[in-house]
Amino acid sequence: MMTSYHRSFPERRYGAMGRTSALTALSLALLLSSILLVPLGSSDVREKDYGKVEKAAPMNTPRFNHTATTLDDGNVLVVGGTMDGYGSLNAPELYDPEKNEWTPLPEMRDPRMRHTANLLPSGEVLITGGFKGTGTGHPSGYAFYKGPGNMSLDRCELYDPITRTFEQAPSLNTGRFWQRAVLLNDGRVLVIGGVNVTLAGLSSCEIYDPVNDTWRYTGEMHGPRVRCTATLLSNGSVMVTGGHIGGAKVPIPTCEIFVPSEEKWYRIASMNDARGFHAAVELENGRVLVSGGFAGPNESDTMGAEIYDPIKDEWTQTGHLGTPRHSHFMLPIGSNGVIAYGGSSCTEFYCTVSGLEYYDIEKGEWEDTYMVILGRKWPAETELNDGRVLICGGQTCTDAEGSTNIYSLPGHQREGGEKGSGTGLYVVTGSVLLLAILSMLIFSMMVRRIKRT
Repeated sequence: MMTSYHRSFPERRYGAMGRTSALTALSLALLLSSILLVPLGSSDVREKDYGKVEKAAPMNTPRFNHTATTLDDGNVLVVGGTMDGYGSLNAPELYDPEKNEWTPLPEMRDPRMRHTANLLPSGEVLITGGFKGTGTGHPSGYAFYKGPGNMSLDRCELYDPITRTFEQAPSLNTGRFWQRAVLLNDGRVLVIGGVNVTLAGLSSCEIYDPVNDTWRYTGEMHGPRVRCTATLLSNGSVMVTGGHIGGAKVPIPTCEIFVPSEEKWYRIASMNDARGFHAAVELENGRVLVSGGFAGPNESDTMGAEIYDPIKDEWTQTGHLGTPRHSHFMLPIGSNGVIAYGGSSCTEFYCTVSGLEYYDIEKGEWEDTYMVILGRKWPAETELNDGRVLICGGQTCTDAEGSTNIYSLPGHQREGGEKGSGTGLYVVTGSVLLLAILSMLIFSMMVRRIKRT
């Protein structure tokens, strides 16, 4: 058997050295194949785990500019949005993560998009403001806000998870959309800035008191701010960064912090780069990371990222994203990194971004995870009660989407006790490595035997 085997190698053309080289190459190939072809799900040792993205059941109604809110019972409430950017939707749905299915709900009082939704301590959901589009004007530029019947909603609603119905809530003092809303640690809701079709960009802010069921004005920001970020910090204050000054998408670098106990805004250091439609997240060390953003009309989106140090009150630029993007999300992964996903890149013919990127906090660099989801901007996302993240809807280059994904963080405990993986990376397992070493030893013995013949 050995004689016929080694004669099949290119001995006549390359001689004994060719036989040895061929066998050595085959051994190395076997080792490399062992390394490269073993999926993470069966691995004992991981190089890096970025988590896992899976498809879930699609929504009944495709939409973007909507909201998604996780309820106390684990279900997810999706309300509002638009299919074309002109007409607002009134087609709420409820997602059950256990059954992986969507159920239509009774209609809201008002169709709306670009609104906010917050889960209250009572378990109800407060739905605030938004743009009531009638199909005659697009809410992306001030000149187009004033189509017949279009309005910045001041009306608000409360969703009752027990009856699964919507009830009228007290109205805002000023109608607004593209605002930000943050649930404060004391259970109140802070609404920040936004756009009004008559007043343009807003610097005014309001607070909803769920105990008294009332809205009232609170401290005003130092300037109008639209499409900014609003981050609840670990100390209970709220930090806003960047945004636009009004309907015209001219970005600003300024930042402020709201102190709830004083109901007052304080200026802090400005970012190095002006940006709107960007993303921000607080890291475990108390610093704040911002990334990407819309640089301005007829300008490319930014790949830049920077970190705010609250002790020094200064911004420091850090590693650039691999792809320019705006209207994306960032999610912290423990104390080591941050995942960025979704969004749109105006430098790519206004197409959406599908790749997920990982920011390594220690290195200050972004890495490609080689994970992808359907490229889309303006989806809605919410953290499920089991720690996974639901990403639903959004707009591709041309269409509203109903597709849904679920992102599992690294090491997430899945049903049956198996930890989440499937990042698309490949690593060496102990058993396969041992097999590769034994294979090399066998081939080495074969080579020595050939040399003696």
